[in-house]
Amino acid sequence: MAIRELERFFGEKPLFKTAHLISSPVEQVVHEVLAGKADIGIIDSCLLEGMEERGNIPKGSIKVIGTKGGADLKCHHSTDLYPGWVFAAAYPRNKMDVSEVQGIANIVDVLKSVPQLNATMEWTTPTNNSEILELQKSLDKLNNQRKTFNSFFQQYKYVIYSFLLLLIGIISHSLYAEWLVRRRTKELRQTIQEKEKLEKLISEEREKMSHLEKMGIVSQMSSLIAHELQQPLNAIVNYARGLRLLREKGRLSEDKFQTAVAEISDQGLQAAAIVNKVRNYSKHPQAKKESINLIGFLEKTAEKFCRVRNCTIPIEISGNRNVVVSADLLELELLIVNLLKNSCEALAEEDESKSKIFIQVSESNNKAVITVYDTASPLSKEELKTLFTPGITSKKNGLGLGLSLCQKIAESHGGNLKAHQNDKNTLIFTLELPLVKGSNNDSHS
Repeated sequence: MAIRELERFFGEKPLFKTAHLISSPVEQVVHEVLAGKADIGIIDSCLLEGMEERGNIPKGSIKVIGTKGGADLKCHHSTDLYPGWVFAAAYPRNKMDVSEVQGIANIVDVLKSVPQLNATMEWTTPTNNSEILELQKSLDKLNNQRKTFNSFFQQYKYVIYSFLLLLIGIISHSLYAEWLVRRRTKELRQTIQEKEKLEKLISEEREKMSHLEKMGIVSQMSSLIAHELQQPLNAIVNYARGLRLLREKGRLSEDKFQTAVAEISDQGLQAAAIVNKVRNYSKHPQAKKESINLIGFLEKTAEKFCRVRNCTIPIEISGNRNVVVSADLLELELLIVNLLKNSCEALAEEDESKSKIFIQVSESNNKAVITVYDTASPLSKEELKTLFTPGITSKKNGLGLGLSLCQKIAESHGGNLKAHQNDKNTLIFTLELPLVKGSNNDSHS
């Protein structure tokens, strides 16, 4: 009640950093204030005057806050209701509601029942506490009715803070989850698009490589085709000579003439069928030669080969990055792919962790030199001798045409392809091609 009374003077704000209760003797409160240990003291009415009269403290040494005057009490006091009750003293009567006015009336009635000591002008202890207890209950009820949102907030502020933090966390998590889903969806869509592009590229490269292999087989089989054509051509020539001789000798009858012409026609048709079959098999626009930067070309070809063939064997490419040759891009790619394919097949049964293919580029005697070797097991002397012989192979499903074709491609470009085994029995392929100088900036890589 005393603190409520002080709020009437200073406003509803924190007044004290600390508060101390001194039960007895109450005169100690006055001495604490005089000693500077406290800023405000709350004491009984008329205590200050008694201490001044007894000489305990100098007169006027203590300032009374909000001094009130009255006919029934001449002592200094700071409340409107003797002896210090401050119920309903916080604001004027015209601002009180019915319950507050009734509370004041109850207080007055209770005070009237308490005996008064005329000598000291103080209230004595009542003989019956029932009315005081009833008054306390009424005041508690009134206080509960006057609770505001601020008191509710002060009481449950930590619960409210926790709920707000939880709500913010839920909203933040929902927003983050939504953002994450959108980002993952976008990444997945991009991945699918890239996969489709890659599959399309692989399909095109496989088709191109299949065509290159087909061209290579046709080119290598040209000698076999020539052998096949030789028979019908020889037959045609022989029948033509026979007809001429019979005619010169006058022994050419109509039957012999018709028979010879029919055979010549049949053999001609057979030769034409062989030629047309090969032409349909190898039909493709012929590419022109162009300047090619070997390192860039080899890196792209190796990457394409590994992607199309699903080859996981490491391919190490090194050497002079400025070596440029003039070649048919498709034929040169066919040559390199054949060498890489042979290496991969040779390493298929080796230890994968130790398998590796090496390609080195250099210059020698105005020629570009490409060296290809791997970590596969060595060949026997017999296998090495027949390496470039058409139709001879150690592979189960091989035709024995690949290396022979590669050698012919190299020779058609003015170069050569050779193979040998060094002191460590490593099989080394050496491709030499005419060198193009001064074309580094315009070369195809």
